Amino acid sequence: MTASAAYARRSKTVLPDTASLPSLALIAGSGRLPQLLAQAARAQGRRISVFVFDPLLAEAFSGFDTHVLNFAQVGVLMDLMKKLAIGELVMAGKIHRPDFSKLRPDATGMLMLPAILAAAARGDDALISAVVKIFESRGIKIIPPEMIMQELVPVSAQWTVRAPSAVDLIDIEKGFQVARALGALDIGQGVVVADGLVLAAEAAEGTDAMLMRVAQLPDAIRGAQSRRRGVLVKCAKPTQERRVDLPAIGPDTVAHADKAGLSGIAVEAGGSLIIDRDAVIAAADRFGLFVISTGGA
Repeated sequence: MTASAAYARRSKTVLPDTASLPSLALIAGSGRLPQLLAQAARAQGRRISVFVFDPLLAEAFSGFDTHVLNFAQVGVLMDLMKKLAIGELVMAGKIHRPDFSKLRPDATGMLMLPAILAAAARGDDALISAVVKIFESRGIKIIPPEMIMQELVPVSAQWTVRAPSAVDLIDIEKGFQVARALGALDIGQGVVVADGLVLAAEAAEGTDAMLMRVAQLPDAIRGAQSRRRGVLVKCAKPTQERRVDLPAIGPDTVAHADKAGLSGIAVEAGGSLIIDRDAVIAAADRFGLFVISTGGA
């Protein structure tokens, strides 16, 4: 029995006792994960407020208490959270860095901007840690997405019908080594390796764009849908804030991996997110790819 069969029997989110849980804020970026989290929190009976920085994203949260702000309205955000008695905060989805030179912060934001700019200059990890500290200084607890949806973080398992080959396993081992080395430099969370050759490393463009680059490489060094080669490996950066921005894959990742001619995907067990897992498994099985979660090298 593959892990997907076992998962199907135990994939229902365990409903916690929400009577004593504090109000929850969701700072939502793009992607499917924020919507799934909002729906899961509401299904659990939690009081939830959603904050977005892009007006177009608000449409995805129709029926929720949704607030549209810009990055500079730090004081407005904090005042709203205090008014709403927010006790816990989860951050999910892709949020692009703003152009700091064009920000016009409010009074609270002006006080915090120097620390934010200094952190941003050191990289995304430092920036995220600085933002987390701002909320924690106001008594707001940052929680990871898996506290709402326990099934997001995978255990070590093979989720698909297809299993990695001996060559794939060697590529996976190298992929974890390279990804962790790059992560230590705060560069990215993913790499693509084929027959021992690193084809691409993820940077600011994100996983999907990286996979699209791989699909444009010469046929001689990459796989194809008719002769699959290579693996996508994703793992957490060694020093990152693990409550925010864990590496993630979803159905779109699988579709791009298929177009890139890869054999499969390996993510870090206990240190990554599989979003909409049923759809990920179904897509991978349909394309003939493997998906595994493992401890890596």
